[in-house]
Amino acid sequence: MGSEDPKMTGETSELAKDETGGILAGFTLIELMVVIGIIAILASVAFVSMLHYGMIIRVNASARDLGGHTRLARAQAIRDGKSVMMLFNVSGASITAATDSYSYGVDSDENGTFDGLSKTNFLQDGIVFNFIDGAVAVPGHPYPIACPVDIAGCSQSYFHFRRDGTATFDGVSYVIPGQDLAGTGKRDDRMRAVDWSAGSGRVRVWRYYPAEGYIWR
Repeated sequence: MGSEDPKMTGETSELAKDETGGILAGFTLIELMVVIGIIAILASVAFVSMLHYGMIIRVNASARDLGGHTRLARAQAIRDGKSVMMLFNVSGASITAATDSYSYGVDSDENGTFDGLSKTNFLQDGIVFNFIDGAVAVPGHPYPIACPVDIAGCSQSYFHFRRDGTATFDGVSYVIPGQDLAGTGKRDDRMRAVDWSAGSGRVRVWRYYPAEGYIWR
């Protein structure tokens, strides 16, 4: 007679055995649920980290661009031999930065109006001109902080670079992710600043280090 069918005799098929002869076993439902839960936790942590570092990139880019364009405004004033105005448009919004921008261009008579075309730049998405209440001011500027862009004691929104490279006022502008200003996501380690000197025209970009004694460098 021919060989018997394993299905009929109850014997275990060789296809269902591992290399050592043991019967292969799958995952139980509980084991699968545990694995899925661990993957979900890791994914959520990774997602939060990506959001954090994405915001860090945007606030750093905003501060770097602001500092760079401020230096370009000074260079233009020296090159053209005419006063160049830096004008800040602060929306006051806490979350979006749709209208937070700054412009620069020639204003030879320093009356607060551009003589011709000006260049306008917006902060990165989610970044605003603002600061954390109670934060330490950038060195050399009034304490406590009075306004997001401190020009002439916060009395105006613009200043000028003159043909010799000096500025009409000392000033500082603070930039920060809007989501860091209030609520459970409030944090001050992502605050940045750009300041300029009236006497020398020097422009500096600053980063805030609250964990290291609330210092700027």
